[in-house]
Amino acid sequence: HELGGGTLHVGRLHMKPGKPTTFVTLDRNSSTTTTTRSSHCLVFALPGNPVSAVVCTHLLVQPCLNLLWQGVDASADSHGDSVDARVDRIVSNATVHVEVQAKLGQTIQLDPERPEYHRCRLVWTPPQHDSSSSSLLTSWTAISTG
Repeated sequence: HELGGGTLHVGRLHMKPGKPTTFVTLDRNSSTTTTTRSSHCLVFALPGNPVSAVVCTHLLVQPCLNLLWQGVDASADSHGDSVDARVDRIVSNATVHVEVQAKLGQTIQLDPERPEYHRCRLVWTPPQHDSSSSSLLTSWTAISTG
């Protein structure tokens, strides 16, 4: 969508939190005495809730800034991928936060319509010996914080 000199890329995310998150690029023309070039200004509009804004920053803004900082080599790579395919691969393989598996400490009502990121604190269960094997059982428990 064109917006008065800009392009709307993402209007409302289908995730919770994050519904009001918006991503727009604005065209900026800069000129010097010898050249005129076009550049873009990236605009991220984030949710007003501080925790929601942090979640959206980690999931969306940080990977975008990392990609801009690192760039994408335009020369042919060993897979013969196009630049677009390499950008897709970089985005798909981006690690923006540590992931751990945890069991839920209580039942949580999730939004049936949207993927949801839920705020919690993790509690470590100390190692315990499994009587049926020689392995140690350890786990994280996720306790909802609201």
